[in-house]
Amino acid sequence: MYRNILKSCRTAAILALIVVACKKDENTGINFNSQIDTHNQASIKGDRYTMQLWFSTDGGPYSSSPKFSEGKKYNVKIMDLTTQEFLTADNFQFDWSKSSPAPSDATSDNPEFTFNNNAKLNVYIDDKHCAVDPAGVSGAYHGAEGAVKVNGGPGFNGSNDAMIVSADPANTAGGVLITNLFGDGAGVTFTGVLTSTTSHDQVLTVPSQSTSEGGTVSGTGTFDQCSGELKTLAVAYDVGGDLYEWTYVFTKD
Repeated sequence: MYRNILKSCRTAAILALIVVACKKDENTGINFNSQIDTHNQASIKGDRYTMQLWFSTDGGPYSSSPKFSEGKKYNVKIMDLTTQEFLTADNFQFDWSKSSPAPSDATSDNPEFTFNNNAKLNVYIDDKHCAVDPAGVSGAYHGAEGAVKVNGGPGFNGSNDAMIVSADPANTAGGVLITNLFGDGAGVTFTGVLTSTTSHDQVLTVPSQSTSEGGTVSGTGTFDQCSGELKTLAVAYDVGGDLYEWTYVFTKD
């Protein structure tokens, strides 16, 4: 039997600067500043240097180089040049409240502004946090164990366990049932509870419980309800007179 652990790293929640730009309309000489920030743990942080503000001044097609005039109304969207798609409220949250002048809707993915000289557009983007639904994270996974500690000391490298996650019928308040604990077979199951939070790593808790092979397991981990995936689980498993500790890193099949 093989065991595995990968350390879980937590990154401090900071702002990551994506774009700071000054634009000048060739026809009017009007200047404005634009800035796009994202939460450092947001799923789009890797694309932060390939995002642009695109504008529509007449309700028609959007462009990165519009022609502005003082007092004219215009709408703004955020283009991810990596995916060639606009960011939308289906997946992200927007905060334009630091812009001047203020937009029509500070949380819109397509706010309306009235242009004036030295305008400042500032948007902060974060992932949308979804409601907890155990069925949403259900499915086939592989859980990589990594380096397993035995009785608090060095142990061995573990396996990549094939696991099934499903909604726990005995706990409809966020309960999940997970198979193949420690790679000991599909019949060795344990339960966890998904807890809704507004952090990027929502909380998976495994309360202390007995297993079918006479062990006691407990742990805490993370999941992402919006993507429908378990992410990590730090496990303590006391079985056969020894305490094994490892951190699952999950990959959904």
